[in-house]
Amino acid sequence: MPTPDSIGKSGAGPYGDFVVATDNALGEILDALDETDQTKDTFVLFTSDNGGLFHYWDFRASDDGGKAPKAKRGGQNRKFNHPSNADWRGTKADIFEGGHRVPFLIRWPGKAAAGDVIDTTIELTDTFATIAEIVGEKGEGTSGTDSFSILSLIKNTQPKSSRPFAIHHSLFGMFAIRKGDWKLVEGRGSGGFTQPRTLDANGIGG
Repeated sequence: MPTPDSIGKSGAGPYGDFVVATDNALGEILDALDETDQTKDTFVLFTSDNGGLFHYWDFRASDDGGKAPKAKRGGQNRKFNHPSNADWRGTKADIFEGGHRVPFLIRWPGKAAAGDVIDTTIELTDTFATIAEIVGEKGEGTSGTDSFSILSLIKNTQPKSSRPFAIHHSLFGMFAIRKGDWKLVEGRGSGGFTQPRTLDANGIGG
């Protein structure tokens, strides 16, 4: 939902205006930190809980039902050349990459170098162990046992994540596991919003 002051600002429809509103809100937070001289003492993390909604892509895989998925908002995103999930297949709730890959941007002056890009697998759950390490605390009992600190990645003292694998889960219960460049999906179809949601051994969708 775009804010009233962002409507029409993007030239890319309501979804583009929503992105403008989000960008403005983040900018106001960063400006406030600068104006109050708190930037150097503040760890800022900007991320999302899942991939963009109503994405479009040009795959013609059998698991897509033999044709590119279409949705009204996906068509609008195509019209304005706004593929929020880049080239990744799938959308929010799907088991595909477009349903899981999200921005993960950090500003932490003096600790995280500006402009660094780190190409390794992490999960949102890793924020638990990372913040715990920053403040010198630990999870109690079983809290955070699926979390791996990425502090060494942020500080660029270690090139790769210590995470041995990553678990994915779609909206309707399909699981996947990633290790390195490989991803095993326990099922066929999207497991989420995109049709076909499921496919049987004969390629018949449900």
